[in-house]
Amino acid sequence: MKDGGVNPAAFLLGALGLCALILLLRPAPEPSGPRARAQVVRISVEESALARYVGKYRLTSGPTVTLQREGTRLYAALDAGTIELVPTAEREFHTPDAGIRVRFNDTEPADGFTAEAEGERFVGKRIDE
Repeated sequence: MKDGGVNPAAFLLGALGLCALILLLRPAPEPSGPRARAQVVRISVEESALARYVGKYRLTSGPTVTLQREGTRLYAALDAGTIELVPTAEREFHTPDAGIRVRFNDTEPADGFTAEAEGERFVGKRIDE
């Protein structure tokens, strides 16, 4: 090293320290991918409005989903268990823990829905008992 030169080890340590500082100070990136869960804001829905969704639906993949109402809450029952559908818009519901979005058709009563989960789309059609 000549006089006035920079010590390579000192330069490297300084550069690493600067990089670490930049990484610590920048905002954290938004989560993405199948594990990311959107913030779900529940809206108020009248019991009579939820009644239009109650019934049995067959998914195009085969299984049957039973939707039932308890007061102002809507639940989907499958073989694997029951999960609450949280209303977020007039015909749209979410399952915050499972990351599923359900949008019902605009018919009276609803004749079907489309559900999206982890990049996949499922269609449910109302079936008569």
